[in-house]
Amino acid sequence: DTLMDFELYHALKSKYEAEIRQQEYIIKTWLECKTVIPEHMNILEDVDKAIQHISDYQERLETLEHLYDETCTETTH
Repeated sequence: DTLMDFELYHALKSKYEAEIRQQEYIIKTWLECKTVIPEHMNILEDVDKAIQHISDYQERLETLEHLYDETCTETTH
């Protein structure tokens, strides 16, 4: 059966949105942090990784929504 269960859809959507919020928080923290901890001096690399994660999870979220919309459309025909 190709129908995506609403609970599965909602669980994945919540997971992806939470991952995006987490990475946005990391970036915000780096940008607002006035003190640099010596062990974490590679701000550029860390922010770049966070941006990559945001991009990845946004793409996953878009794909999930597209697949869910397709399965909902299939069940109405």
